[in-house]
Amino acid sequence: NWTLLNISLTEIHADILVKWEPPPNTDVKMGWIILEYELHYKELNETQWKMMDPLLVTSVPMYSLRLDKEYEVRVRTRQRNTEKYGKFSEVL
Repeated sequence: NWTLLNISLTEIHADILVKWEPPPNTDVKMGWIILEYELHYKELNETQWKMMDPLLVTSVPMYSLRLDKEYEVRVRTRQRNTEKYGKFSEVL
């Protein structure tokens, strides 16, 4: 899900906070597993996804998104220090 953080004074851009939950079958609260997340985003009509640097948290701010555009966001995860990521989440 996402939360609106700010709208620019010119009302052209917005900042949001994107949040997600770890996969239900992982025990991240006890610290046995450390997950790394990969977040991709794009404008709705684009074909190429943009990727953020890997994250160790389940939320990330996204800044200066245009208010006149729609965006898609997806996340996937892997256990830290492994090579393969899992499947992408449903698109937000």
